[in-house]
Amino acid sequence: MIMKQMIKQNETRMLTIGALFVCLGVLFPYLMGHAFGVPGTVLLPMHVPVLIGGILLGPKLGLAIGILSPIASSLLTGMPPVWPMLPQMIFELGAFGLVGGFMRRKLNLPLYVSLGGAMIAGRIVRGIVFAFIMLPTTAGFVVESMIATTIAGIPGIIIQLAFVPITVMLLEKHLKLTPTKKNSITRDEQSPLASSLNEAIEAITAKKHSFILIKNDEIIYRTSGRGVRPFLELLAKEERRELLEGAIVVDKLIGKAAAMLAVFGKAESVYGVTMSDSGKAFLEKYDKLHGFTRCVEVISQRDGKGICPIERSVLGVEDPAEAYENIKSTVAELMKKAE
Repeated sequence: MIMKQMIKQNETRMLTIGALFVCLGVLFPYLMGHAFGVPGTVLLPMHVPVLIGGILLGPKLGLAIGILSPIASSLLTGMPPVWPMLPQMIFELGAFGLVGGFMRRKLNLPLYVSLGGAMIAGRIVRGIVFAFIMLPTTAGFVVESMIATTIAGIPGIIIQLAFVPITVMLLEKHLKLTPTKKNSITRDEQSPLASSLNEAIEAITAKKHSFILIKNDEIIYRTSGRGVRPFLELLAKEERRELLEGAIVVDKLIGKAAAMLAVFGKAESVYGVTMSDSGKAFLEKYDKLHGFTRCVEVISQRDGKGICPIERSVLGVEDPAEAYENIKSTVAELMKKAE
């Protein structure tokens, strides 16, 4: 089915990008050391692709990139040495990818916060591993060694702080790698509604329609209105509200605003071909989430400059009725400005 195909394609794409970062984790240190003669302890070249990969692709792939990069580099180039450096780097870089990916992709924290958290966590984990390796050495020696290592790597730390966030932002924008999550289906995919749901998703994916309603395994309404307009058109008249009430909504783009309108209109559940984190969270709160194909952090303006004004109108709002009034007012203001 189309959902499974899209999931598989997305997973393959993410794994391919992850493998590329592992390759860069081997290539960067090799070039720095052999081509330019710069010690890896100074510029920390392997850290950069691991940090970017984790923050960009999430904790699971980030952890894999962090573990595989030093192992592959050690096997192919002899650096880092198997003992005692390799175990330290496996744990340190694994923590980089895991923590950076978790903070950015799961907690939706800012780039610099995620990067800083990952860098600190990695160094703490490395210090713990180093302490175990050096037993029964005194704690003072371990601390002094870690401080010396950190000081030596200051040029690399500066490079990471300057280069990683910019690279992540560019890749998210140009490769459309906004924070994504695996498709979530909260209803039984084999239920009687599966055939009509797939038909609706295919129609929206093919750009035939952007908004479809399903009741009793039948498509009862379809339109191609932009943004939240289909919801507003249905909610504007009592007889049209009956179409929305108890229906499964399949929409091209579901943000928090659309999710709140669906709840306000008493829809049975909502499936978004693209869905924002806040829209997903709101639907889950009301047990209205049917599923999604792709989940992103936020719904941006069409020009990509900032959050969508409709989404901004419901920031901090949790009451669907209040959201409906805010959205209507914002749409009216936007239409007035466009005249």
